[in-house]
Amino acid sequence: MLSLTTAQICICERKLSIINGSALERYKSVLENRPEIIEAVTNKVLASYLDIAPQHLCRLKKQIDKD
Repeated sequence: MLSLTTAQICICERKLSIINGSALERYKSVLENRPEIIEAVTNKVLASYLDIAPQHLCRLKKQIDKD
């Protein structure tokens, strides 16, 4: 489980990434900076965190797997 401080940092990072990045950039940022989030939550929750549809998250994952 994430600590309160870690959760607050994640919220701030999420707000900035939504404002400044595309869905792909946001997903890559989570992959690089917060891999524990990906391991700890379902795809539906992760998609909500990234402010995208779960179907779009699946497409992003496939796109990254191809690269």
